[in-house]
Parts: sequence; structure tokens; C-alpha cells
Amino acid sequence: MCLFFATDSKRYSQPRQVCSVCYRSFVGLARLHRHQQIAHISHVCAVCGKWFATLRGVQEHRAMHGREKRYQCSHCSKLFLKLWSLKTHEARHVRRERSHQCFFCAKSFKEAKNLRTHEQCHTTERPFLCAFCPKRFRTEAILRVHERIHTGERPYKCNYCGKSFNQPTSRITHERLHTGARPFACRFCDLSFGELNSRNMHERSHTGARPYKCSQCDRAYKDPLSLKVHTLRHAGERWKKCTHCPR
Repeated sequence: MCLFFATDSKRYSQPRQVCSVCYRSFVGLARLHRHQQIAHISHVCAVCGKWFATLRGVQEHRAMHGREKRYQCSHCSKLFLKLWSLKTHEARHVRRERSHQCFFCAKSFKEAKNLRTHEQCHTTERPFLCAFCPKRFRTEAILRVHERIHTGERPYKCNYCGKSFNQPTSRITHERLHTGARPFACRFCDLSFGELNSRNMHERSHTGARPYKCSQCDRAYKDPLSLKVHTLRHAGERWKKCTHCPR
């Protein structure tokens, strides 16, 4: 099967710009700015210019500009409007001791059960078999999430719109679209994000880190999608297939 690559190779040499509102990525700042003007223009705070994913989020934010910052950090003098913002900040000052260290790598954990779950990724053992297909898994928790693909079960329902999900983390991430919560703050600037992966990818623009390395050449990328596109080019394949012709 032949997939389609964009013919302009210069596109892939440009860094992709990520929208801070919906986390879609674009080639070049011009396309990012055009997207934000079209998709999010009504969700901008008129006071500070901050972008939000929903109208409700920007309305709640605007109400805070006249309020007093009453939550003070116990480690420094910084003040916050919201309690969850204070807790996120204080977590940077205090790091609980991680006494349970992995036998195979340098990672350490706060609880022994988390260490045991982690150490299973270093072995090839997959004792948990799916009841519907031949797939096997390292933990029972991962197996339960997988089996919901077969059963269609979505037990985790959004408290705002009723949309349901097959795992709790997906529901939590979705609900931040309603609340405007951005608990993952960048360690290098004032930006914050609704998803940890988005924060991590953003921080690579500060550090220059490119952890996704090609196994066939010395190129490295900031995100797995860029690496996947690059790897397909080594194989002579194309990224997307035309729905109207064999190209």
C-alpha cells in the first residue's frame, strides 16, 4: 500500500508550532496564527490576551482579574487566585522521597506497588490474556482498559456534557476543556497546559531536546509523529493515501 507524502520537502524541515488552546500543530507561525484567529478569536481575555479552549473558560478567567490573590505559597512569597494553582506551585518546592528504586533502571517511586508495575515493562512476561482476542498484557489494569474496546463499555462519564470514556484519565483530560483548568505549568515560562504530554512537548522548545531518534540515520525529533513521518520516507512510503487515485 502506498501512502502520500507532501511534495514540498521544506515543510518537514520547519519546526511545528503547537496551538496553546487546542494543541493542534501547524507548519510555521503564520498558519498557527491564522488557525487561532479563526478557531479561538472569541475565547481571548480582553484584559491580558490569554487564550482559552471554551467561552466558559474565558468568562471565568475574566472574573478573576478584579479578585485578590489570597493563596500564598508557604515556601516563597508568591500569591495565587486558585487553590489548585497554589498546590501545583508548591509541588515544585517539595518532592516526596522516592525510596523504591527500579532494579533495572534509575527510576524511583513513592510506593512499592508502583515500582512493581513499572518493573514489568523491563520483562517480556505478559500473563494477562484478553478474553476476546489473542493479545496479552503486562498488568490486569491495562487488560481491563483493552477489553472495553471489544465490549464498548464506557463507564466514565463527563460531569459537564455527559460524554463517556473507557478510562478515567481520558475523562479528566476532557473535562479540562469545560473548566479551562491547566494544571501542568511550564518550568521555563508562564504557560500552562491541560495535558502533561503537551507541557512536555512545549518544554522541548526551551531545552532543544529531541528524544525521538531515527534508527536509520542521525536525525532526531521533538515528537513521535514527526519521527513516524520521517521513518516512512526511509521506506519510500508516503504519509497519506489519496482517496481518489492510487497515489
